[in-house]
Amino acid sequence: MKKRISCVILSAIVIFSFFVTPVSATPEEKRGTYEYFLVDNVAKIIERYYKFDTTREEMVNAALYRKLIHPSATVEDLFDEMLSSLDPHSSYL
Repeated sequence: MKKRISCVILSAIVIFSFFVTPVSATPEEKRGTYEYFLVDNVAKIIERYYKFDTTREEMVNAALYRKLIHPSATVEDLFDEMLSSLDPHSSYL
């Protein structure tokens, strides 16, 4: 009985900890991190399956350069810039 109660209490603490986490970054920092995460993951996929020679760093740098020039650029704009840097026939649809 005591083992079951302690299991329930431990489960409740774990579930509660998922909902109550301290916020350590401002919304702007989180947005930048999430965008970089998406761009980096898409660049990894492209690097793996792209037929011609390219590096992930080149694609990510092209996307981040777009973000520096236009701070209000969306993730879709970053993908478009990243794919446009590959060759004249590559584009984001």
